[in-house]
Amino acid sequence: SPVSGAFVPKPHTTAASRHPTPTSSCAQRASSIRSAIEQQLFLGRGRFVSTLGSAMRDRTQRALCVLDSLLVLYSVLLAWRPLDEADTFFHLSLGRAVLRAGSRVVPEPTAFADFTQPAVASEWLWSVLSYAAYSGGWLALSLLGCALAGLAAYVQLRCIRSWAPPELGPWLTSAVCVLTLCVVQCRVAVRPELALLIGLPLFMHGCRAYAAAALPRRMQIGLALALGSVLWAQLHASFVLSPALFVLLVAAPATLRSRELLRADGVVLCLLLASQLTSAYGLHISELIGAHAAGDAPRYIAEMTRPTWSMLDPLAAPNMFSYWALLALGAGGMLVERRVPYRALALAALGMALLSNANRFIAEAGQLAVPLALQGARALAAHFHGGLPARLWLGARAAMLGLCCALLGLTARQMQETHGPL
Repeated sequence: SPVSGAFVPKPHTTAASRHPTPTSSCAQRASSIRSAIEQQLFLGRGRFVSTLGSAMRDRTQRALCVLDSLLVLYSVLLAWRPLDEADTFFHLSLGRAVLRAGSRVVPEPTAFADFTQPAVASEWLWSVLSYAAYSGGWLALSLLGCALAGLAAYVQLRCIRSWAPPELGPWLTSAVCVLTLCVVQCRVAVRPELALLIGLPLFMHGCRAYAAAALPRRMQIGLALALGSVLWAQLHASFVLSPALFVLLVAAPATLRSRELLRADGVVLCLLLASQLTSAYGLHISELIGAHAAGDAPRYIAEMTRPTWSMLDPLAAPNMFSYWALLALGAGGMLVERRVPYRALALAALGMALLSNANRFIAEAGQLAVPLALQGARALAAHFHGGLPARLWLGARAAMLGLCCALLGLTARQMQETHGPL
């Protein structure tokens, strides 16, 4: 005490009241450091996994770009061959007649003079374009065919990859691409069907985009489809399929759609029906359909006859094997999944109906079977991937790769034997 000098103890205090407990302070500090380290490790691991996944995706995309480029080059090389199709020369003469007459109805250019019945040039635009290319020489016409063959392959590959379900995987999608290409390649030549091989997947892709869009984007795509149908009517007689394709790809129960969407669908369907009248046949489309379904052409032109059982043999030609493989993928997927994709099945049935009418529609039947094959491949991959051992699954992928390479080689051999030398 400063007064008495005696010792007076201060009130009782402890070390804990003067300073924090060293043990608790260290524990809190260690806990905060540990949580900070764990957070940094977690973020670093996430960044590492994200970087690794991005690198793998980039690598896969580069590999797919190389693969698609090789397949397009393959199609171009198979198209680089002598011009031996009678249809090529007929359309050259028809294009010359259309330019001279300035009309889509011309005197028959390849008949005797006594046969004066006029010819309706339903594919007049292709005839004029091919004749214009021929004015630059045979080389220019061959280059036109090669360029369009490459474009057809590119469009088909891009459409298949965009239609493929995300869970299918890029390499199974590539197998479907190879099968489709082997089916289509047998019909690639300098003739109007080459325009159809480009336009059919584009129109199907446009219908899918239309079905997924909302107003007013939906109407813009619908107008584009109608204009594309008008162009289609000048290039190939199969333009009559456009309304049916639109209905199959867009139709849905009315209870799932608003009145605005239903009204837009009706307007676009009416526009597609009106586009049928822009062809050279005008109001007489029934004559066009009858000429291709009956009459002299199916009786005397081999590619317009109905297919025989020998033509449908999957072991007779690689294109028929590839077509049956596409259908088998779709059927297998329906069996393991126990679900019917009605829209894809209807498209495949339309392709089968076309093929049953004329064997030349094998390529279009293959293109229409692609949605069903993609759905089936997805279901089969999901069903077997978890149940098969890793080695067996790797062996199945190796066998698929070998089959695709063999089909490409056999397709090239078929083209060499029928239209060669390549």
